[in-house]
Amino acid sequence: MRSAYGRLLGIPNGALGVGYFTGAAIVPLLAGRGSALWSVLLAASGVALVLYAYLTYLQAAVLRAWCVWCLSSAALTGAILVAALRAQA
Repeated sequence: MRSAYGRLLGIPNGALGVGYFTGAAIVPLLAGRGSALWSVLLAASGVALVLYAYLTYLQAAVLRAWCVWCLSSAALTGAILVAALRAQA
C-alpha cells in the first residue's frame, strides 16, 4: 500500500476498494433479478479482477511481498462476479 503501486490515477487503492465493495453491497438491495444494475456490477467486477491480476503479479514479481487483504479482496471480487452473472440470468 505504501509502494509506488498503492495508487491508481492518484487515488489510493484502498479507497477504490471501499467504493467498489460499497457499490457491490448496494446493488442487491436496489436491483431485482435481471436488472441492468447487475450488468454494471458485472462490468465493475471484471475491471476489478483485471486490476487485481496486475496487482497480484506486482506482489509476486516486483515487490516480492504478499498482501493478505489484497488477495482476500480479489477472491471476494471473484465471488461477486459469479453472483452477478447468476443474478443477471
